[in-house]
Amino acid sequence: MAQAFFDRTEDALGTSRVGGLQGVKVSSSNQESGVTNKKGEIFVTGLTSYYDNFVAIDEQNIPVNYDISVLSKYVTTPLRGGGVVKFNVTRLQAFTGRFIVVKKGVA
Repeated sequence: MAQAFFDRTEDALGTSRVGGLQGVKVSSSNQESGVTNKKGEIFVTGLTSYYDNFVAIDEQNIPVNYDISVLSKYVTTPLRGGGVVKFNVTRLQAFTGRFIVVKKGVA
């Protein structure tokens, strides 16, 4: 009886979350997986179980008023399992103006 060959590639999946930002390109193992939806999420397929899978986002798709400290991460998943890769982003809010300090009634 011949033994069936089990292809270990693409036997896991994952979800990537990019802080609620829509339209951010996500890649897995340097191959584009797609762009995030309006919730900032994308379903990433083609991951290999029990190995580090490189997942990255394209910083050119991050708006200028957001800060992101990590652009890539590794995720390891079980056989036919899944993982979540979270990329935390922080919205920057700039403002201009003047501060006036009043000491003993004198500005």
